Amino acid sequence: MILYTNGCSNTYGYCKNSIHCTWPNIVLKSLVYPNPITNYSLANKNQNFIPTKEKLINCDILINEAMAGAGNDYIFHSTIESIVKLMKYGNKPDLVIIQWSGTNRKIHVKENGDELLIKSNQYPQYEIKWEPVGSKHTIHYVFMLQEFLKKNDINYLFFNYMAWDKRVKGLGVYSELDMSNWIDFGWGKDCLFNGLIDYMVKNGLSCDEAGHPDINGSYWIGNHILNKIGVKALPITNFYKKINLI
Repeated sequence: MILYTNGCSNTYGYCKNSIHCTWPNIVLKSLVYPNPITNYSLANKNQNFIPTKEKLINCDILINEAMAGAGNDYIFHSTIESIVKLMKYGNKPDLVIIQWSGTNRKIHVKENGDELLIKSNQYPQYEIKWEPVGSKHTIHYVFMLQEFLKKNDINYLFFNYMAWDKRVKGLGVYSELDMSNWIDFGWGKDCLFNGLIDYMVKNGLSCDEAGHPDINGSYWIGNHILNKIGVKALPITNFYKKINLI
């Protein structure tokens, strides 16, 4: 099985010693149990991992391209590029799960070609995406990725960690979102405008005031995802032990 995930630090793993117990690992390990995960790749650790030259058979692979500080432009563009590359060599993902990030984040390219991931508390000289433009760009990214995945017959799930500006309800594309493929955490379409940060902090599922999920928070997210696809999550104790990353 090939599981492809993308997002920001809430998917990459921000809390201390949390990389081994992020929700992507919880989901894949629960899906393939009792088999071990054959390969585990993090974008921050190995940018060139994406399997290409040979068709992967009977392998359980987690490709997690989440990046700390990533915005939705990074998530959209990197997901499209990686999935096209995977499909080119016959390694179409069995499941894609995307955690959408803060709408005001963006990629800035410096004169030397280096890319910076811009968010509200970093690099103020480059500014952020102000609302409602940030949410407008986000909903367009979501719709385009939705249509790309459907066109290529790829199973997918979306959820958003940060709230959108409610003014996007007036956009034509808003009614075209397929909410049947969203993890809504029991909130329905309001999940788009609530996000998860306040809930995670209020319910003791985060390691800081920014709402990054701790192991309990990651397990809570992973459990909701697995419930959506009709699979029971392994007990949380299965994720206390660190895994080896390639």
